[in-house]
Amino acid sequence: MRIAMDPLPDEHQRPPITVRPPQFGLRTLLMAAAGMAVAFGTLRWFNVEPQVGYFVLGVLVVAAGATAGLMLTLLQAYR
Repeated sequence: MRIAMDPLPDEHQRPPITVRPPQFGLRTLLMAAAGMAVAFGTLRWFNVEPQVGYFVLGVLVVAAGATAGLMLTLLQAYR
C-alpha cells in the first residue's frame, strides 16, 4: 500500500518574504556628496594634516563597504 506524501497545506506554510533591493535616488546621492564635502571642508577649515583626511576617507570607504556587505547578506538571507 502506498501512502501519498502531500505537502503541507497552504495555511501552514509561511508566506514568502519579499525584499526589495535598496534604491538610491538623486537626492540621496547629492546629500551623501554634500556630507563628504562638509566633512572634508571642516577638516581643511581646522588646518588638519592631509594624513588625517586620508584616514577619514579610508574610514568612509570601509564603512560603505561594510554597509554594502551587510545589505547583500540580508538580501540573500531573505530570498
